[in-house]
Amino acid sequence: MFYEKERKMVPHIIEGLKNVFSINKKIAIAEELTVSSRIIDLVFLTIENEDLLDEEIINKLKRLNSSEQYILSLMSEYGDFSIQKIASDTFSDYYNIKNDYIELFLKLNLIEQLSRYRFKVIEPLINSIGELYAVEAKLSRWKEAIAQAEDTKKFADYSYVAMDAEFANEKKNAIISHFTEKNIGLILVDEDGSLSTAVNTKKVNSKNKTESRLQQLKALQDFNTNKKWKVLN
Repeated sequence: MFYEKERKMVPHIIEGLKNVFSINKKIAIAEELTVSSRIIDLVFLTIENEDLLDEEIINKLKRLNSSEQYILSLMSEYGDFSIQKIASDTFSDYYNIKNDYIELFLKLNLIEQLSRYRFKVIEPLINSIGELYAVEAKLSRWKEAIAQAEDTKKFADYSYVAMDAEFANEKKNAIISHFTEKNIGLILVDEDGSLSTAVNTKKVNSKNKTESRLQQLKALQDFNTNKKWKVLN
């Protein structure tokens, strides 16, 4: 194999991400991101409209606790929503949603009221961030990699595995069909750090949209401090 440790591949993966995925926009990337008690090697998302993001909005997001983040993520799934809909989806009391979340989000101008009973999340939180990709780095344990990548499909638009090119090429005939059947992409990391795509993947339609939106909101919260997410031009 070209690499002794998986972490040695990660800098090459980061450097070549935009080229291998043909992305011409800014991206935000996080290493070793914890999602639902699992650590994902690399997660990145596209920034669709940076002009929609201002410091005031980001600072407001930072004031939210985990419960508030989750409810706002759920609300952002809908074009517009009612308090009753959110209460029903979360098995919560109507007035709990109204008093603890709706009033707070209105005060922070994170949602807007369309009518007496209808609300919607503000445009910057919906349209500033685009698709979310997850990449697991593996030297040779392709079955484990597929299982992990299958799990990341719960929140990611695209789920990939990046493997040592020497090992993957030796086993290509045996493993390619497994990636294709599971709709999991396969990236090969060569000795010189260059990347190539062995298996492309289609966009995941069965993901948990709330979890996906939650990760996007967390990325937005971190944009000014860059504690976890780094923006790459």
